[in-house]
Amino acid sequence: MNNPEIFTPEERDENEERKRELINLVASGEAILIVGAGSSARVGYMTWDGLMQALENLANRFGTDLDQRRKDNPLEYAEDIKSHIRNKTGNLRRYHDFLYDSFKRKSPPFDDFHRKLVSLPFRGIL
Repeated sequence: MNNPEIFTPEERDENEERKRELINLVASGEAILIVGAGSSARVGYMTWDGLMQALENLANRFGTDLDQRRKDNPLEYAEDIKSHIRNKTGNLRRYHDFLYDSFKRKSPPFDDFHRKLVSLPFRGIL
């Protein structure tokens, strides 16, 4: 089965040029890598969407009246979930325990992808 081309010849050439520029920038030692949760998901950590769903599930264990009006703003919704748990349980012990269990060191905590990534000459990694 042949996969159809997704780039026009001009777009492919432009993409190749940008790729060369990126390689040169990284090789210069001046690039800063900004990496997201997806790279940690490969060793078993949750993505942001997974964390939000798990926190929502945790909150619903203490009452199904979680206010979801700010669900379209993930940071505010995460704060609402935290407040819901505190209000329903009287403290944040279960919330903190959940976060600790979710993000404690995995075994292994990284893989070959991570080794290769940090071996590149980035000026910094966020």
